[in-house]
Amino acid sequence: MSANMWSSLLVQYRISTVLVYAKVQPSRDPDGDIIDASLPIYPFVGREINATGTSDGAFIGFLLVGQVPFTITPSLQTPGAEIRLSLNFGIADGVEAISYVRMEVTAPIGFVFKDSCLFQGSPQFAKCTGFNNQASLATVRPRLRGTDITVHLTVANPGITPSPNSFTIALFQDDSTQYVRYSQSLSYEIMGMGVVYKGNNQLGEAASAFFTFTPVRPSPSPVTYIEVTPPPASGFRILCTGISPLGFIRMPSCESGSANDPLVLRFANATLIAGNAYTIGVRVLNPGGKPQTSTNYWGISLKDQFRQTFDANLRVPGLELKAIPMRCNGLGWTTATPRVLGLVMVQLRVLHPIPAGSLQKIIIRAPEGIMYNEDSSSVRILPLPLPLRLAIPTQVAGDLLTLFLDETQDI
Repeated sequence: MSANMWSSLLVQYRISTVLVYAKVQPSRDPDGDIIDASLPIYPFVGREINATGTSDGAFIGFLLVGQVPFTITPSLQTPGAEIRLSLNFGIADGVEAISYVRMEVTAPIGFVFKDSCLFQGSPQFAKCTGFNNQASLATVRPRLRGTDITVHLTVANPGITPSPNSFTIALFQDDSTQYVRYSQSLSYEIMGMGVVYKGNNQLGEAASAFFTFTPVRPSPSPVTYIEVTPPPASGFRILCTGISPLGFIRMPSCESGSANDPLVLRFANATLIAGNAYTIGVRVLNPGGKPQTSTNYWGISLKDQFRQTFDANLRVPGLELKAIPMRCNGLGWTTATPRVLGLVMVQLRVLHPIPAGSLQKIIIRAPEGIMYNEDSSSVRILPLPLPLRLAIPTQVAGDLLTLFLDETQDI
């Protein structure tokens, strides 16, 4: 090689290692006085680290490890259900260790892996240890290699879709704390059935509460368990007295506990059809204080004969509890014959005088499919009158009867 070529190579090398320094002038006012002499933020301070498999992990787009492309497939997307999570990944070049290769699977917050989290035996992995949203798997041999490896894990879904919602996989050699392979993949959406809750919103009172739910999956067996869970640590108590089977016809067996405990109904023959709406009624004793807004959610879970959840909704909004000294003592009716006009009596009791202006109106909603007589003269209030306003004291609109109160008078 000629001297000129060596000289050229040497110059190119030296040019590539030149460091460029930039002098930052301080900020000055029109008179030349220094306003701000602080140095700007170093270019890579505070940046996020993304795994893209190139260098040392210090900056965005840099990580000196290989990847483990993987996909996850849940057996159910039901909230709160214990499911089989199928994890498929490939590692063609393989990873070798002295004793075993360890694979750490981290799920989004809210997932809970079973303590012994292998759903079924695996030719690649000897064991799986779960704790909260993390699972640790150890290989049978001191190597892991393959292009289409599937392992099935047991995990419980969260109540709602978490955020952020990504799974990560990291491979380690033996007991090393530095992973040699790493990948991240989006999780799946948690999909619950539709549920509507109606009940009494009075503090410290017991009354019937109704849950109307529409399953998105059919029941796998005639024996069906329905578990109703109150808002956590709020003081609600669900009672077996006053159970209303409604559309299920037959009365179920019932298991209940103390305050904050769930109630379980067992139906011996209650085949549920996806897309159909069902209603059950239970008796709920409200607490004496208001529950926290952030946790005021009911849960209802549908379980098969083995008490495995196949559909659920764990985020059913509860009612805002209030203290109004008025109670509905009961209902009475003259006939229950279909398509026959009858009279309905609603008995209201005022516990102590309600100051003027506290209430504007009283709305009485009829059950679905029942309409009020549009003749306002058919509305009578006995034996004591309510202070109704003179102009339009009552109004009937389909299944709604509205009593407009005179806000200048006490009740």
